[in-house]
Order: sequence, then C-alpha cells, then structure tokens
Amino acid sequence: MADTYTILIADRNSHVRELLRREFISVGYRVQVARDGRDVLRRWQDKQKGG
Repeated sequence: MADTYTILIADRNSHVRELLRREFISVGYRVQVARDGRDVLRRWQDKQKGG
C-alpha cells in the first residue's frame, strides 16, 4: 500500500475490535482501537488540544 492510513476502530465488544484490528493490519493499515464512542470523542478532543 503506497499510502499508509490509520483506522480507528470503535466497538464495545473487545472480540470484534481485535478481529477487525488483525484484519486491517494484515492488509497494511495502521490501527488504533477505542472502547466506544465516548473513547473516540475523548481521543479527538485530546488531538485538537495538541495531545
């Protein structure tokens, strides 16, 4: 893959998160996981603050 993208996976089910994480990594994506929507919002807010 020429460009490497990062995918953020959010799901309350840890098994689903892990399955998707492995699948996307296997085709060359960088992957981060979040527990749920609130975790996604927290990450986004932290990034906006420069963290």
